[in-house]
Amino acid sequence: MNPAYVYNLYVTGTSNTFSGKWNVVIGTLLGSGNRSLGTNDITIGVEAALETTYDLYNPQGALILDGK
Repeated sequence: MNPAYVYNLYVTGTSNTFSGKWNVVIGTLLGSGNRSLGTNDITIGVEAALETTYDLYNPQGALILDGK
């Protein structure tokens, strides 16, 4: 992993079909559309950040915040 390669990810759609886990090591994960991050596990690393414009509700998933 090259630390010079840092890209932020902005998810705006409201019909996310991604079925994997979000694992953000460096950068920002921004979910701005209601349910845009789906119902997956989300892990935010020490050098990463998570921002949403809606309340996350996922009783089946995990939210692990090690970042900002």
